[in-house]
Amino acid sequence: MSKAVQIFSGGMPPDMLESFYKNTLLPSIRKDIQDRHKLNVHYYQALKRALFKPGPFFKGLIFPLAKDATAQEAVIVGSILNKVLTPNT
Repeated sequence: MSKAVQIFSGGMPPDMLESFYKNTLLPSIRKDIQDRHKLNVHYYQALKRALFKPGPFFKGLIFPLAKDATAQEAVIVGSILNKVLTPNT
């Protein structure tokens, strides 16, 4: 999944990328967290890579996740946001 995100984020239009994140990446991440109670390192890297295009990332992952996220999902995704989108102040 990490390589797929890397390839797709470089060449897909934003609307298709948003759809990929929403319909493929998000369910995979949720299932991994539910099964393992943590996130696989490859999914973690995929999420970090997905943040290079913030529009599709927020529309395809964060907003759908915010509707019904568990606390564990919120903590994991929040940690990625904290590490990648740190302010320069």
